[in-house]
Amino acid sequence: MSQNKKMRTAFIRISAINTATKDNAALDIKAGDAVIYSINDVVGILENWNNDKHFAWFAIEHNADPDNIHYHVVIKFDDMSTSDFEQIKAHFPYGQINSCRHVKSCVQYLVHLNDPDKYQYEWSSVITNAPDKLEIYKIPGKSTTDIRLQKTLEDILSGEIREYELNRIDPHIYIKYASRIKQAFEYRQQTLISNPNREVMVIFLQGPAGIGKSTFCKAWAKKNNKSICLSSSSNDPWQDYKGQDIFVYDDCNFAHTQIEDLLKAWDSHNNTTVSARYKNRLFLGDTIFVCSNTPITEWYRYSIPELRAALLRRISNVLVFDRNDNPVIPKIPNPDVPAYYTVNKIKCTGEIVTYTDDKGHERCYLEYDLERIGDPYPYDPSVYFCKESDKKRADAFIHGLDEM
Repeated sequence: MSQNKKMRTAFIRISAINTATKDNAALDIKAGDAVIYSINDVVGILENWNNDKHFAWFAIEHNADPDNIHYHVVIKFDDMSTSDFEQIKAHFPYGQINSCRHVKSCVQYLVHLNDPDKYQYEWSSVITNAPDKLEIYKIPGKSTTDIRLQKTLEDILSGEIREYELNRIDPHIYIKYASRIKQAFEYRQQTLISNPNREVMVIFLQGPAGIGKSTFCKAWAKKNNKSICLSSSSNDPWQDYKGQDIFVYDDCNFAHTQIEDLLKAWDSHNNTTVSARYKNRLFLGDTIFVCSNTPITEWYRYSIPELRAALLRRISNVLVFDRNDNPVIPKIPNPDVPAYYTVNKIKCTGEIVTYTDDKGHERCYLEYDLERIGDPYPYDPSVYFCKESDKKRADAFIHGLDEM
């Protein structure tokens, strides 16, 4: 083989007993000397070399014939890396060195997987620094790409990978098989729809704009190690939902949404899809937060009473946020905390309110109120932001303006 050949892979055979054909001062060997290797010697060479140049390697001792003990080594350099034949020969001067046309086939040859007429070695005899790759190479009859695709599809169908976790999918696999991956996500949604049951908690957050309701939702998700999706817009809130644990209706305006749509989306126990512009979505999580500047007791006052009552029953708790800016009588003992919130239940007061609709007809609705549970909780949304980082970005922006 050419001394200047660049090699991305190598398949090496080393005999246990070799005869030196010329002097090698570096190894203190003279022509005619016996050069003996053990599997530990081979592994030691690989490990020492690997400290300077990163590559995956696989080695085995073939000892079925005591008179012909030898070792096989498969080397796969990093995708952007190669090695000269001469460099490989320097590490294995008594080895027969060739390139691997298919690394998987070479690794499988270590145990004679595809040669049933030869002695079959155990996979446990293979020594490697890449056990994860070895597991892939163990599977006969499929390319590495096919195996990775199959594993990806299995993870999607089992729910191990959700739509928002595309970063967990090998980009080469996704680009090549995007349609199959999308079909797998769609298939999983259809199988989940066939199960009509679910357990979902709906929490309503109300209070003035800018008090930190959305920040509370994100902090709660982080504390509980859950994924979160904030709604895209009032007109199509579920457009960007991709299987997260928590969904947040951010600045939800009930005037833009039919009550029937919310009845389906907020159903705690029945599994149904919700409307989205391009494709209906199935909520796969366990918690829905609804953030609004309008108190829940004002929602859908003039709708069908039974529908309104059903919607309010779907809400587990209402968190009421308010500012704590009264220096004389703060809402909580510590006046330095900017806000607070209370936990509440919705209750029907039984009071019937009469009104006249825009057509002059006299109508009525049931009044609902909130019943507080426990004491107020102090709340400072600023603790969830890095003020110093925000200031640095603002200062850098201003500095950039000065340089223009």
